[in-house]
Amino acid sequence: MATRYPIAYVRRSSADADNPGDVSREAQETAIRDLAHRDGHNGNLRVLVDWDRSADEAKESKRSAFLAMLAAIEAGEVDAVYAASLDRLYRSIRTFVRLTDAAKRHGVRIVTAREGVLGGDGSPMAQAFAEITAVFAGLELRTSKARAAGALAVRQTRGDHIGRAGYGEKLARNGAGAIVTVPDPEHPLEPILDAVREAGSILGACKLLNDRKVPVPGKPRTNAGPPTWHPTPLRRIIERQAPGLLPAAGPTGRRTPTHSPLAQLLTCHCGHVLTPEPARKGYRCTMGSRRGREAHGPMWVAERAILPALRAEAAHLRVPGDAVKVAETVGGRREALRARLARYAELYAEGTHDRERYDAEKARANRDLADLDAAMVAVAIPASIDWTWPSETLNTVLRALWSRVQLDRTMRVPGPEAFAWHVPEWRAA
Repeated sequence: MATRYPIAYVRRSSADADNPGDVSREAQETAIRDLAHRDGHNGNLRVLVDWDRSADEAKESKRSAFLAMLAAIEAGEVDAVYAASLDRLYRSIRTFVRLTDAAKRHGVRIVTAREGVLGGDGSPMAQAFAEITAVFAGLELRTSKARAAGALAVRQTRGDHIGRAGYGEKLARNGAGAIVTVPDPEHPLEPILDAVREAGSILGACKLLNDRKVPVPGKPRTNAGPPTWHPTPLRRIIERQAPGLLPAAGPTGRRTPTHSPLAQLLTCHCGHVLTPEPARKGYRCTMGSRRGREAHGPMWVAERAILPALRAEAAHLRVPGDAVKVAETVGGRREALRARLARYAELYAEGTHDRERYDAEKARANRDLADLDAAMVAVAIPASIDWTWPSETLNTVLRALWSRVQLDRTMRVPGPEAFAWHVPEWRAA
């Protein structure tokens, strides 16, 4: 049988760029290594870390290191488990029972720097004490969540800004004592927006910002050279502060520069969005290229072959006289979506939603907002479309009319049913 080894388990509930918890981590590891050294373990201690992970039993599936530790215990590979305190290991009776039952079956000692050996000498009193610690650990967690929810309710009533300030902003108190965002003179937003406008793309703007030595958000990393701008953080800043500078999101949710009139608009019969090939003035299904022509069928279509069908469908456009009322309706829906986003943030802060669910809900709401933005663009569409417009302008208008145009297996437009209008009422018979 292979030699069993000890495990050091380290956990912290929250961590971010402003509060990474380096001191907490160092303190936990030092205390744990001292415990293991006193038991005679020197070089074979394996450290498992769940950083930025809550011990709430509802979020236990996110604690990958804890689950790996349980699996190793059940496999009979572990000799002892060391932790800084019992609340690093569990904060509920359910998790306590799961861990202690596995440890008892396989003869694993659980030792903490604060409470000592879990279960002590194995007497009924020691076992009762261990169970009581689980009860109070759960109580502490629920109390913290209730306190956080109460504080959030007070901040909302007071009108506080919830969350971090975006780039170009900082938090300050107004005359009423509420925490609000105000312009940050040390990180002005205008140079960022000017670079995006001048470059015409996120990547080009990054190059301009690096050349102009515009300050990068966040703290500089040690021993990593001067910080530089990268597309992902810059795109997030623009999405938050000036989304109108970005290309409209297509059916896939991607914001692709529109160098072709029908970019991010045509959908293959297999469900894949066609990729523009400007040099050939056509569009290709890259998924079809992977499957092969025999399995997929035609995978490329020339722009001139499908433009007549699009022109014929666009001729049915009739913007009603009450377009202003339509715009107000869309505006109301936008505000409702923004309120929904704020509510998701509240539930995440309260611990009701985990990070994965919060990100999914946020992405769905943002997609809905993008669809509404496209519908709002359609309010200002002229009565007729000039098909000689530049590709970018024509693409903006067409994507404001339709969310997609579905092609059939012959890579042609089968009929009016192929067009998904953002506002179906604007299509006259």
